[in-house]
Amino acid sequence: MESPDSEGFFIQGNVGLGHRRLSIIDINESANQPFLLEDKYTLIFNGAIYNYVELRKELKENGYSFRTNSDTEVLLAAYDFWDEECVTKFNGMWSFVIFNRKKMFFFCSRDRFGVKPFYYFLNKEKFVFASEIKPILEVEKIEKVNLQVLLEYLIVNISDQTNETFFKNILKLPGSHNLVYDLGTHQVKIYKYYDIKFRSNINKLNLDESIKIFEKEFETSIKLRLRSDVKIGSALSGGLDSSYVASVASKILSESNGKEKFTSITVGSMDGKNDESELSKIITKSLGINHNIITPNVDEFKDTFEEVILKHEEPFGGLHQFTCKSFL
Repeated sequence: MESPDSEGFFIQGNVGLGHRRLSIIDINESANQPFLLEDKYTLIFNGAIYNYVELRKELKENGYSFRTNSDTEVLLAAYDFWDEECVTKFNGMWSFVIFNRKKMFFFCSRDRFGVKPFYYFLNKEKFVFASEIKPILEVEKIEKVNLQVLLEYLIVNISDQTNETFFKNILKLPGSHNLVYDLGTHQVKIYKYYDIKFRSNINKLNLDESIKIFEKEFETSIKLRLRSDVKIGSALSGGLDSSYVASVASKILSESNGKEKFTSITVGSMDGKNDESELSKIITKSLGINHNIITPNVDEFKDTFEEVILKHEEPFGGLHQFTCKSFL
């Protein structure tokens, strides 16, 4: 696993916030967390706001100034300006908590599709939250399994369809939802802030018009995600979707910086029938991009089996989790 670049803590009365950072945007110490805005708010944030450049420009036009180049500072300023509506302005993946130090409440949010995790435990005395389950277990010694979730997984092989986890009384905030916790009253409000809306104007387009819109939006999304102060690449199989991503990303990168080649990573297989590395080689040769192939062996699976289970905390349905670890 990647080692964090920094860690920080904030303590005020009965409130404690901790954060470990892996730097992607603005890698200097001024962007470390917990991040404070004057004496108003304290933020801990996991993820990336891809359109932070555009939002920063809009916020500057409304009188805000910035001391970092980070999306973290933009997120907090956006909350100060737009309040809870700020999440509707974000293009990205996130799980964050803002502590309002004046009014003594937490504003918590998870991105639209739940890419970044948000787990929590709540009773009449405490509210404990984290991006993993393990830290919650350090505070609240939960040793009982959630039988309903376990049976659904074992009998009908479904999971992640509710806000419950395999641990009894540990919940997760659904994607597209905000959570507000009042420290004075211990009241919790959870509400959905986003849904995919039917757009009749899009529905009326013909095939050629639809393709043009898709290409434009797809390229914009890739361009936003290439914003980084560290080297960036992508996973590449022999399939259409990852090949398309690599193709568009390498094109954008070469146009902005002709000297730097895009990098792709493929996980190979010892089983020739399932090995996609030969197909990915054809793609990378055609695109002229860097290509790294990682092929885990049997001993690696045996040696890391328990570690992978510990990292993922809950049961998972396939060996792709080992593949994810190979990238880290």
